[in-house]
Amino acid sequence: MRKRICALFLAAVLLVGIMTSSTSCTAILLRRILSNDSSDDKPQTEPNFEAQTETELEDQTDTDTEKDSEGENDMDISIYTTPEEMGISSAEITKVIEGFEENGLSMHSVLVMRHGEIVAEGYAEPYDKDTLHRMYSVSKSFTSMAIGLLESEGKISITDTLDKYFPEYINENTDQRIAKTKIVDLLRMASPFTKGSTYKGDTDMDWISTFFTAKVGKEPGSSFLYDTSATYVLCVIVEKVTGKDFLTYLKDEALLEMGFSEDSWCVKAPEGYAWGGSGVMCTSRDLAMFANLVMNEGEYNGKQLLPRDYVKAATSYQISTAPDPDSDTPFYGSGYGYQIWMNPYGFGFMGMGCQYAYCIPEKDLVLVCTADNQGNNEATGIIYSLFEEHIIKKVSNTSLTPNPTAFKEMLDALDGMEIPYQKGHATSVRMSAINGKTFVCTESNAKISSFRLDFNGDEGTLTYMTPRGEKVLKFGIGKNVECMLNEPQYSGEYINHPNGEGYRSYCSGAWTLTYTFVIKVQVVDDYLGNMTLSFDLDNSPTLTGKKTAEWFLDEYKMSGVSYRMQ
Repeated sequence: MRKRICALFLAAVLLVGIMTSSTSCTAILLRRILSNDSSDDKPQTEPNFEAQTETELEDQTDTDTEKDSEGENDMDISIYTTPEEMGISSAEITKVIEGFEENGLSMHSVLVMRHGEIVAEGYAEPYDKDTLHRMYSVSKSFTSMAIGLLESEGKISITDTLDKYFPEYINENTDQRIAKTKIVDLLRMASPFTKGSTYKGDTDMDWISTFFTAKVGKEPGSSFLYDTSATYVLCVIVEKVTGKDFLTYLKDEALLEMGFSEDSWCVKAPEGYAWGGSGVMCTSRDLAMFANLVMNEGEYNGKQLLPRDYVKAATSYQISTAPDPDSDTPFYGSGYGYQIWMNPYGFGFMGMGCQYAYCIPEKDLVLVCTADNQGNNEATGIIYSLFEEHIIKKVSNTSLTPNPTAFKEMLDALDGMEIPYQKGHATSVRMSAINGKTFVCTESNAKISSFRLDFNGDEGTLTYMTPRGEKVLKFGIGKNVECMLNEPQYSGEYINHPNGEGYRSYCSGAWTLTYTFVIKVQVVDDYLGNMTLSFDLDNSPTLTGKKTAEWFLDEYKMSGVSYRMQ
């Protein structure tokens, strides 16, 4: 595995700290996301340089300034300290990472920030600090801040009703409870509906129109119902008023000043508006930066980038979410703000698959992770509990005693993060008998009419025939192999508009039983999803496909489809 940013920590500790007798916490080199001038013990003037490798670290320590070699964001680089200096135990962070692995979670990144400084950061390949990752419903919190900016500029009021912005959708057949729904009702997830999103994401091509024709079941503003179509209406308002999509507007007015990724973007709905409910593509550092800004009530370096009063309201309890025994959110009953979830320690931005940014204002702490744990209903609770037990509850208001050994172990854990591969056996007594053999479906209208498995050491190939033509999927055994899931009809920049090539995926396989071979496919593209294909290869072969993905991979859903070996 190539070394990523964590190598900078280790190099600095080895070169600067461990070999010295200083009792103070070792200073290390790392890109700083945000500056925070509120801490009196931080230097007022800090060097601005970057080291990419151990050799460069040695070469550059006398350099006052260094431009980013890749021309990325102009964020400050500073000397700052280990987790212990920030009152966080390196050993406890290691326990979080180990907990992810022990519970079989598919984590893509984890980032811990305190007082505006990154104290721990790790990525699983193919992700790194520069990867624009799909944030799913975390996007809603970005949309909220764009609405707040618009109001602060006097361009809208959150008490405005929707008929002001969508007269083209209002007619004699429109239920007045929709027309008179206020922006603030949408911010609080209190639309006049009793079911979720009004659009069918995989078929509807005009999502806005569905909002104004959906069946109404209650008064707007009366009660909470999680509804992504409400957020979509909000981001369309931003675009109608500013002429920019909500993320571009937010970047231009606030985020770019902090070094937010210029190439960040948002997936678009079928009709062309940015999908502010689920489509933001940004880095984990971007998310941490944004969360820290919101936690600091919109202030950055003494400048008010977001309206303070709005941010305070958005991150405060606005409406009851009432405990839901079926929810996988452990703090579901803590309430909701303006497109932001409340929790017992503060608030958080939350997205499908476990894209999270937990903000703990009392501790000046931000915890970020990205992942794809779709289909795992326990993942949210596990992640939150690990963060709570090992970091939130144990953060100290003073520095801890330096612990170079624990620090190095933390770095190793962060650098060792990987996307889980299919567990099982590499071989089976059945493998030689079916290797390279073609299996033909005995049922009509099969999604997969034939398949062949070819094994070659620690890799293999699945070749299969579908109504869309022949497909080939490479997989690793005891490891992941990157491949392209060749389904060019899948959505790209625009929902329900083909991207023309399919999705980048990580694939692995293993024998889980003597006669059962399982292939796991994990999509790691602008869209995230996962599936398993279970081949029961006894004397009556069958194929079962299970998937967890939003609006794709349906072509692989099947249960016990029968085949015969040619």
